[in-house]
Amino acid sequence: NTLKRWPVFPRSLRQLVMLAFLLILLPLLVLAWQAWQSLNALSDQAALVNRTTLIDARRSEAMTNAALEMERSYRQYCVLDDPTLAKVYQSQRKRYSEMLDAHAGVLPDDKLYQALRQDLNNLAQLQCNNSGPDAAA
Repeated sequence: NTLKRWPVFPRSLRQLVMLAFLLILLPLLVLAWQAWQSLNALSDQAALVNRTTLIDARRSEAMTNAALEMERSYRQYCVLDDPTLAKVYQSQRKRYSEMLDAHAGVLPDDKLYQALRQDLNNLAQLQCNNSGPDAAA
């Protein structure tokens, strides 16, 4: 008797099939919604990784170019012995140092950063020998 008073109780086979369909569809909709949220989160994370990778690649390329400019200025200073070229070299070295500090978080090992920092510090003084950079440089 209580089942007959229950309003959702199916009165025909069609209503029973519809009720079963809805009961099966509800968890599937919940799972689809969760999958959609997870996909959005992964998409956002992938976009962030892509942006940081692009920034790191551009910074790495800029550091390579800065290192080549530093080497060129160092060699020009050793050949011409012009104090202006020494100032240019020091400004390039400072810019490279700033880029290295910005890039430090991306390097896989802190020892690598320390080695690069030490090498850069060793290049602070221009040392020329026979119109070229000293062998230690």
